[in-house]
Amino acid sequence: LYEYKRIQSLPKIKKRIIVLGSSIAYFSIQAKDLELELKKRYKLDVEVFFLAYAGNSPLYVYLLLDWLFPLEP
Repeated sequence: LYEYKRIQSLPKIKKRIIVLGSSIAYFSIQAKDLELELKKRYKLDVEVFFLAYAGNSPLYVYLLLDWLFPLEP
């Protein structure tokens, strides 16, 4: 919930990528590394955020899809 509120409070100045999933998603890649790689390879200037935590299941993400749209991913 904290990270959701933090993302929501930030002004959107770039396109956003929000990575969803469990702690595996969170610990598999660093947000800044992904931003740099997307910029280098594809010239995409984006912000990457994680909404991932231990035990997060695909069903839980599906049930909360309405929460994601206000974040403007």
